[in-house]
Amino acid sequence: MARPSKLFSYGTLIILCVLVFAGAYYLYDKYGNAGLSPIDAIPVNSSAFIILNKPGHLVNELSEKNDIWKELSESEPLGHYLGMAQKADSLLRDLSYAEWLDQGQLCIAFSGDSAGSASCILFEWPYGADKGDVTRLITALHEKELISQEQKYLNIKGFSLSDDEGDVAHLGFRNGLCIIGTTAEIVEACAYRMKENLSLPSFELYNRVAATAGRNVHANVFINFDQTAKLGYSIFSSEFLKERKFLPLFGSWAEIDLLLKNDEVLLNGYTETVDSLDQFLGVFRDQEPQKIEITRIL
Repeated sequence: MARPSKLFSYGTLIILCVLVFAGAYYLYDKYGNAGLSPIDAIPVNSSAFIILNKPGHLVNELSEKNDIWKELSESEPLGHYLGMAQKADSLLRDLSYAEWLDQGQLCIAFSGDSAGSASCILFEWPYGADKGDVTRLITALHEKELISQEQKYLNIKGFSLSDDEGDVAHLGFRNGLCIIGTTAEIVEACAYRMKENLSLPSFELYNRVAATAGRNVHANVFINFDQTAKLGYSIFSSEFLKERKFLPLFGSWAEIDLLLKNDEVLLNGYTETVDSLDQFLGVFRDQEPQKIEITRIL
């Protein structure tokens, strides 16, 4: 039996290496995380963002035995959104996303400008998950048949969902992240930040407040006071805001821990200020915090 030539052996080895590399690149591009987290894609012009820890666990825990949830569910529009959260949790569990719901994180970012406000949801896409599940979820929550159309948001592939009244949502998938935005612009803002590897504004101050974020809490709320005024465009007319400040120069970055109990909401946070900007909270620098005694008395 003739022995295969070295040229044939080397050629076969090269072909196998190319196939392995191509397959690895495909899986990496489709499912790989590449070290990115939802925080890495939050638009730089975000006024605030909320990190929900273990969202499914939170929804179940509150909806089953929480007095605050019960009262809020009877009001509008909060009741409508809370009902959607319960429905989304149920649908995702039926689609085998229970592990992500009970162990993962969900990030919600808000931004605004003269054109109006926008928001997006960001989360790490479970390995091997079907993108069609997101479409089915949004369709079920919208309670209307939606039309899907392929889109490209800068370097991110995705698609838009619309009904007979216009766009409902814009979806983008990139390196293990799923982005669901109310507008194409906010999804593109997420894509631009990832593409250019940009830091959040006043990154050093943001890092300081982020270091204080609680872990065993239901949510972490981050506020960029420099951008909060832009949310006013979605509440007031541009003419009203023309020469007015929606909020004074309050501070720089703030982080607030949110912990919900059966009959109370606990908030605890930390805010950074810049001395040179004469920000309001800087007035309280070097002052001792006051002890709260009213709860002991009551």
